[in-house]
Amino acid sequence: MAAAKGYKLRIYMQDGVSEERTKVVKAYGTEVVPFSDVPEMIAAFEETDGDFVETIKVFRETVVEQEENVVFLNQLDNEANPNIHKLTTGPEVWEDTDGQIDIFVAAIGTGGTISGAGAYLKSKNPAIQIIGVEPAVNSIATVDNPDIIEITGVHRFSDADEARVPSNVHLEIIDDVLEVETAQAYEAARAVAKSDGILVGTSSGAALFAATALAKRPENKGKQIVVILPDTGLRYLSTDLF
Repeated sequence: MAAAKGYKLRIYMQDGVSEERTKVVKAYGTEVVPFSDVPEMIAAFEETDGDFVETIKVFRETVVEQEENVVFLNQLDNEANPNIHKLTTGPEVWEDTDGQIDIFVAAIGTGGTISGAGAYLKSKNPAIQIIGVEPAVNSIATVDNPDIIEITGVHRFSDADEARVPSNVHLEIIDDVLEVETAQAYEAARAVAKSDGILVGTSSGAALFAATALAKRPENKGKQIVVILPDTGLRYLSTDLF
């Protein structure tokens, strides 16, 4: 969109993400800045034991607000994020299933997808269960254990302090949260590529693993489960996912 509109765009990219993410952004002429190149980000990351939400708040205060003539999209707090899913993703799911949906499953990243689509679906049928997926504790990197392989873009919020939950995560919409380990996300992503010809990334694998676990529960026999697979596996070819 920035290239088409002629806007200058700068994207701050979390260290450790797949190489493809940086390359595809640069292909559009965008400036990419790794978090590690921003001293304020490094300091905030260490002070908050690696909490992403708190780090972004510090980043906004110490970096963004010091510049003029810039717009910070901030998908953690920008209401346009859940609103577009309420206007598009939710109706699409409802229409494509002819309203025959019992459970909706999505990974919790910024919160936009699950909050927006979930709100729409519940407005159509309050009985629909909205299930969030978050990384298990053993799959979260910390300052003391930075080498843990994480589920990129998926964050843990169920037991976080209120200050560490983005405003776009509407907890009142979410009925339950399932934990998934990175290894389990990998397992599901690899399996669906071979069984269904669908190439997805780690966050999609996590959501699919959780949806499969739900489908195996006796009380869910015969129920219609919709799971969101938001990313393509093509962004993960440089990692050890495949």
